[in-house]
Amino acid sequence: MKYDNVIRHIGEGLESARKALGALTGKDVEVASVKSSEMSLAEVPFLAGAPDSVVLASYIRYSGDLRGQILILYRPDNMKDLALALAPEFFAELKEEEKEALLESVVSEVSNILGSSTLNAIADGTESTLRPSPPCIVRDMAGAILETALVAGSIFSEKVPVVDVKMKLGRTDAGAEMIFLPEGS
Repeated sequence: MKYDNVIRHIGEGLESARKALGALTGKDVEVASVKSSEMSLAEVPFLAGAPDSVVLASYIRYSGDLRGQILILYRPDNMKDLALALAPEFFAELKEEEKEALLESVVSEVSNILGSSTLNAIADGTESTLRPSPPCIVRDMAGAILETALVAGSIFSEKVPVVDVKMKLGRTDAGAEMIFLPEGS
């Protein structure tokens, strides 16, 4: 199966993720824009700014007919705003140090929904089987996160599919970059 055929099903997965986030929170979540492209691995560390920019990231490994990882990069401030908008009642009475743990939990759930919904749409559209792992959340420099992902998998291509996703909840905007890192055999 070619990864070129996979990218066309990502929009369907993001629409499913939007509906799931809305059902989970009772709020109207909008996927404001989706831009897909193929990018060289050398360019990927610059997606969130400079490679030394601190980002929140989620790794989701998948196996089945295709194997690899989805790396989702979030800018921490944007994701904090989105988490507060998704679940304000949970953040309201917490101390500042407690909010960080809840933020990572919300990011993990958003990543789980984005990754699983996208992989399910790809699997359905390509009539294949894909099994996602639970997301692993990390906060580090964008370049270091990508290096770790590349070491963890045997990446067989110099170019990888990248999807820039912009979500909107009321007046709150948040963006994420989903990087698909297919593994070789």
